[in-house]
Amino acid sequence: MNVLKIFKPVAKAVAKSTATIMTKFKANEPEIMVVGGALGVVVATGLAIKGTLKVQKTMDDARDKMVAAEAQHDGTVMDPNGNQIAPISDSEFRKLVAKVRSETIWEFIKLYGWSALIMVLSLFTLVKGHWILKERYILTATSLKGMEEFVRFLKKNVVEDAGEEKWKEYSQGKVLEEKFETEVKRDDGAVVKKTINVPICKPHENPWQFEYCEEMFDSWQPNVETNLQFLQGVEDFFDKHKYQTDKKAEISMYEILDYMGFKWDKVDKHYRKWLRTNGWAHDINGDGFISMGLWMPINQPARRRLSDKVFFEFNAEGFLDELVNKYTLE
Repeated sequence: MNVLKIFKPVAKAVAKSTATIMTKFKANEPEIMVVGGALGVVVATGLAIKGTLKVQKTMDDARDKMVAAEAQHDGTVMDPNGNQIAPISDSEFRKLVAKVRSETIWEFIKLYGWSALIMVLSLFTLVKGHWILKERYILTATSLKGMEEFVRFLKKNVVEDAGEEKWKEYSQGKVLEEKFETEVKRDDGAVVKKTINVPICKPHENPWQFEYCEEMFDSWQPNVETNLQFLQGVEDFFDKHKYQTDKKAEISMYEILDYMGFKWDKVDKHYRKWLRTNGWAHDINGDGFISMGLWMPINQPARRRLSDKVFFEFNAEGFLDELVNKYTLE
């Protein structure tokens, strides 16, 4: 019997279960830390109360030992036959006192040491969990604020271009279409007029995020490593060589996407205008650099790539006033 044939599926199942548990833990890490820290505080308090109940006995024992040491130093200690024992010297007395004190300190450490250690770790865990939650709330609030600006921008342009009723349909997730008349040549050579519906708006779940794929970019290559190198090069070019070197630079997401060979016929005109007028400028309070936030779907615990898909998400800082005034609806 081949042991490896038996061991491999077991090891695979264990690794999969461990990866699942770690992924769920990572997703709920701050909540777990806060709850764990609170429980730790309760446990530490209980241990401290338990230790306090034994403090009086420890103090009494220490006092009795000190009285016995002083008696030995004064020469008032008697042996079992009633004879006086010779007093100890000053140096011996000091050593005996030091021993009593060190033993007493050690007893207090045993009484409160675990309680203090658990309390410190619990407070650290609570603060850490709170900090992670705070960062998440800030990121969520920032994202929501950006989405609100995006929705207001779209509403303004869609209402101006298609009317209030069309905006209601758009906000419900419907694809807006316009009818256009065109001429079509039939097989027999005759030219006839035909009415076609062309999408003018498509809802966008995350307007800053894109998938780098063949359907959306002319520059896409079948090799994922080549794509990652290209995207990193694009980020370095626009950030280090254009944005950081020119303190008056205004760079839009449209400019970067166009440089990458974005297929503009895949998105509607309102979204194109938003991309033209949103981006990075040094007078906007933002990160101060251009980032594409490259990421791939990866099983983090196992460090295993789930697919060859590459995504990127711009850290655009806001509307660019000069470009807003320059561009009108396409």
